[in-house]
Amino acid sequence: MKNSIKILGLVILFFIGFTNVNAQKCISEKNPITGEFVKKTDEFVIVLHQAQSKITATFNKVSEKYYIDVKILLDNYSGKVLTSDDEYIIKLADGKIITLKTKENVIPAAMAFGWSSYECRFYLSEEELKNMQNSALAFLRFSISGKAFDETISAKNGKKWLKAAKCILE
Repeated sequence: MKNSIKILGLVILFFIGFTNVNAQKCISEKNPITGEFVKKTDEFVIVLHQAQSKITATFNKVSEKYYIDVKILLDNYSGKVLTSDDEYIIKLADGKIITLKTKENVIPAAMAFGWSSYECRFYLSEEELKNMQNSALAFLRFSISGKAFDETISAKNGKKWLKAAKCILE
């Protein structure tokens, strides 16, 4: 009997731990300075190529404005500026394409070992966000100073994108 209870307890703990790891967390709070309602997701990985690039994202809502903060880490691509003309193209699993642009140029931060880090903010309409909550991210293309980078997104990371969009719209 005691062994059965211990096994049941371990199974429950495993299930709780597993669901917490896979859940997209939203944080809601009031900005103490501006008094605005702020909601954001945890940062999550979209693309990870150990030797080439890493792209992470955070979905945000401030008052009634939506945006995505994206961090792009690239190996051996220092000094190029991401301009307001460069595009961040998102293809969803249902075939819809969303094109985003920054409002200003983004100068990379130089990192150790030849890595460049870009921190970009892309504003979204509510309609674009609703499209994202209905279909997982499948493909990503972004350009920096006219050079395009194409990334196929894994099903697991595509679903993280979908969950983040749902979380922000709730």
